[in-house]
Amino acid sequence: MMKFKNYLFYWHCEPSKAVARTYSVILILIIAFGIINTKLLQLAMTPGLENNNSSFISYYRKDIVDRNGSLIATSIPTYSLFAHPDLIYNKKQAATKLSKIIKAGGQKKLLNKLQSSHKFTWLARNLNPSQVQQVNELGIPGVDFDTSFKRIYSYGNLLSHILGYVSIDNKGLAGIERFFDNSLLSDHKNNNKHHPLQLSVDVGIQNIVSEELDSAIKEFNASGGVGVVVDPNNGEILSLVSKPDFNPHNPGKAKAKQLFNKSSLGVYEFGSVFKILTMAIAMETRAVKHLNQKYDISHLKVGKFEISDYTPSQGLHSVAEIFAKSSNKGTGKIALDIGQADFKKYLQKLKLDKKSFAEIPETTTPLLPNTKKWSDISTVTISYGYGIATNVLNLIQSILPTVNGGIFYPLTLVKQDSQVCGERIFSERTSKNIQHLLRLVVTNGTGRKADVEGYLVGGKSGTANKAQGKQYNKNSRIANFVSIFPYTNPKYLVYVMLDDPKPTKVHRTVTGGASAAIATSKIISRIVAFQGILPYDDEKELPSGGIKLTSLN
Repeated sequence: MMKFKNYLFYWHCEPSKAVARTYSVILILIIAFGIINTKLLQLAMTPGLENNNSSFISYYRKDIVDRNGSLIATSIPTYSLFAHPDLIYNKKQAATKLSKIIKAGGQKKLLNKLQSSHKFTWLARNLNPSQVQQVNELGIPGVDFDTSFKRIYSYGNLLSHILGYVSIDNKGLAGIERFFDNSLLSDHKNNNKHHPLQLSVDVGIQNIVSEELDSAIKEFNASGGVGVVVDPNNGEILSLVSKPDFNPHNPGKAKAKQLFNKSSLGVYEFGSVFKILTMAIAMETRAVKHLNQKYDISHLKVGKFEISDYTPSQGLHSVAEIFAKSSNKGTGKIALDIGQADFKKYLQKLKLDKKSFAEIPETTTPLLPNTKKWSDISTVTISYGYGIATNVLNLIQSILPTVNGGIFYPLTLVKQDSQVCGERIFSERTSKNIQHLLRLVVTNGTGRKADVEGYLVGGKSGTANKAQGKQYNKNSRIANFVSIFPYTNPKYLVYVMLDDPKPTKVHRTVTGGASAAIATSKIISRIVAFQGILPYDDEKELPSGGIKLTSLN
């Protein structure tokens, strides 16, 4: 005790030394605070924490609009909750409190994340403002929010197979979102975000096709279908529908068949619609010199294979009659006159050995016979749509030059600012004759159910049994119909395909002309009403000046 008193006396009685000690204490405190501040700064700059975490670089995906400027995809700000587990003292209590606000996953999942060895972890995404406020009111240290962006699709399922979808981190994973991923992504402060990507699609036409395709699938008890509308004069896709479709906001819950784009991934033998190409090639190569050229369609045997027709006919028939009646025998004989070399050359010119040009990443390459295995029977069967398998987009793309004056245009989902320069494949004469033949099919042939009074529809039906192993299943088929209108100066090409339609009490026959043609007629009827296109009283009022069917010769 005496020593302590002496110490106090010494402290008070030695002023110079007392001041020195005071300064020493102050210096110690300054150093201590310095160490604390340095530690805090190191924490703030540690990789994995907020200020230096790459997840916090918020990217904005540019808007996507249709051809008329209607918003079809946009990004909205949203909140994501994260945590620095090493800064949270009572992890179990924090998990319990947060689980009452964040329902997804529950308390156990949150606790697992908070007990992880990582210095940074996401707890929840896409929280609403109310949830943000509730979490803030908890006042849990080490928990905070990041403002990011969520992709919104204005029309839900309607454009799902065109737009595709993005990941939770806004990375394009399918469709247009994937194809244009780099150009759609931009820093949210970048002024470039105000320049949307404009597609060629018309939302109004897309809705018409979607509704009528749904109706046809139900009416004919089909497993799915495809509907496509194209401007034949530049290759712009105005509508592309594949059924079934999916919710692009939650693709993870979709079944595989919903995510499967039948228009680009499905590989099919299309049957008699392929005769459009055969006839065009025959005219261009002068195998067919005029539409009154006659062929005997009583029978056709190639090697050991006997060719048959859905509706057998006998005797001589003109090229026009062969096409209108959709005779396989007659078409096969015409193909043999074309010859293997020229036939294959034109199929390649029409890009039927390559993927389609449309901006859809999920696509397949057509399947042509191997050159070494290509025989006369290959030429014959391919002429009426068997022995060659392709997807819908490739088929449509190859048909365009047969009806638009002879020019090949790559299909596109992007609106074109100026006139597209295509590649001439067929002469105008050939194309004009194909237009007339398509009209003849609708007025006098297998496509009568596709007609729309006053709008001069031309078209071709096709039905093909599906291959099953090395044989064809007579009870499983695709039924399709391709149409143009008005036929002498086409402004629209409409394609409808029903996958595996089945006979019903109402519809005993499910060929392309008896099923897909009906849906085609309904789609065209609604398009002309939607676009305000007036009917033509007669063929003299056609934009081209009126070319009569008598000019077929």
